[in-house]
Amino acid sequence: MIEVEKKFMLSPEQQQRLLKGAEYLNQKTQHDIYYDTPDYLLTMQDKWLRKRNDHWELKHPVRTCEPSGKKRTHYKEFETDEEIIQAMDLDPDSPLTDQLMAAGYVPIAEYTTIRKTYKRDPYTIVIDATDFDYDIAEVEILAQDPEDSIRKFQQLREFAEELGLSMERQNGKLLEYLYRNNRQLYDDYLTAQEPHYN
Repeated sequence: MIEVEKKFMLSPEQQQRLLKGAEYLNQKTQHDIYYDTPDYLLTMQDKWLRKRNDHWELKHPVRTCEPSGKKRTHYKEFETDEEIIQAMDLDPDSPLTDQLMAAGYVPIAEYTTIRKTYKRDPYTIVIDATDFDYDIAEVEILAQDPEDSIRKFQQLREFAEELGLSMERQNGKLLEYLYRNNRQLYDDYLTAQEPHYN
């Protein structure tokens, strides 16, 4: 499955419209530590390896092109050690953490988020508040494959427009953290990703 999502900065009125009729599911605290090599091999490829609440996860880009010609990136998520080992072409007979530490992976970002999750079919809505004073909402829908992700993003766009939400690009939590705490890496990442958006 491919997670198709859009991030939004919301006014209180917009948040109220977005959550109207939504079912509250839960609230969780997430402690994220993002890892990369000292030369940022993963970051420059738009791949994100994190340990969330002591559980490894990897997000890998899936690039698509809309009928309008606009390029988009969605992410395939790998959530088990076995999936991550296979996606990163590591030794299946050795523990993931041991291999990453031996290869020199180090933390590049660390923060805690309080996440409230809602369901407004077919969308999952999350409202995140971080410990570095950055609050953002995400609306997510799952797609079967890259072609389906184009349709799902159009569906998500129409939903946002109905609610009067801006489709302007917003930094996710990690990019905002890097913008505030490691501007050089943030700028290098944006430069590396430019060909995928032009």
